[in-house]
Amino acid sequence: MKKSYTISSNTENESCGSALNIRKQTAIISRGINLCDLPLDILEKIIQYSDVKDHIHIRGVCRCLRDVSNLAIMHDFRTALKYQKSLNPPNITGSVLKTIKIVTEAYISSGLENTFCGILLSVLKSNYKETNRRQLGLFVFHFFSLIDDEIGNVNHQQSVTLYNLTLIRLLKSFTGSCIIRRKYKPYKVAIKLMGAYLKTSWNSKPHVIEPKDLLIMLSKMLSADMTATAFRQCGETTYALHVFGNGQIVMESVPYTMFDFIISGSRKICSLFRSCVESNLENFNWPSNLPQDRYNFTFKIVCKDMLKSISSALTKEHED
Repeated sequence: MKKSYTISSNTENESCGSALNIRKQTAIISRGINLCDLPLDILEKIIQYSDVKDHIHIRGVCRCLRDVSNLAIMHDFRTALKYQKSLNPPNITGSVLKTIKIVTEAYISSGLENTFCGILLSVLKSNYKETNRRQLGLFVFHFFSLIDDEIGNVNHQQSVTLYNLTLIRLLKSFTGSCIIRRKYKPYKVAIKLMGAYLKTSWNSKPHVIEPKDLLIMLSKMLSADMTATAFRQCGETTYALHVFGNGQIVMESVPYTMFDFIISGSRKICSLFRSCVESNLENFNWPSNLPQDRYNFTFKIVCKDMLKSISSALTKEHED
């Protein structure tokens, strides 16, 4: 009498799974063990032991190792930032890291994390214990130089919108920042920075200021504002010579800088910028996709030192 045997479906699945794993392992052995075959968390720990020079070389090997490098850099940066936020009073290192976060978060949320990590590694060299405003200025300069190449033309829709959002969030981060007036249709809003000043001593092209130059100056001003540090700096930009800093140096009076914005466009565009202006920094929800509608974005900078009764105005227009 013949005996019949029944094999359950679970046993069949296990057998198929085992056979598949064996074939994968055999394939790996036949072609040689590859570093990228290791789990990402293991690779991240390995890369963390590399010095900056080797880390930069590793990023150029392949996309897999570059992505692992990004994970390690972002982890170290966020860990250092979290530690600095716990310190009271804040120090210059903490102010630099916080400013870097604010000036880049719009771009990271749009998928440009690789550019951020590459510049952060080369400028700060993974040293989050001793940073200064000179390194902050270098970071902002190189980051936005690469962003222009990454996105394309500097007047590209995405580039313009990300820059405008970054500018508004930088202004809202100042301690003395306040909205003094707003109007709708078109959307008009004025943001005033008490104690901060940005003056033009000489300008070869009146009413023009390069976006990158403005962000560098505002980043240094914000870093000083976070630590309540009085400073004054004279900087030469593409078309002008600017004097900017923290107004606590002036004891007899309090200077201020005011940004007047006019934004006209579709309902989606106006809603995006209204949310950016009127929401708290932590409560703003970054859109998964930026609106592609055409719009006009104009702002004027007015800086007044009450002691000397000096005022200057700069206008920047974005049309897309």
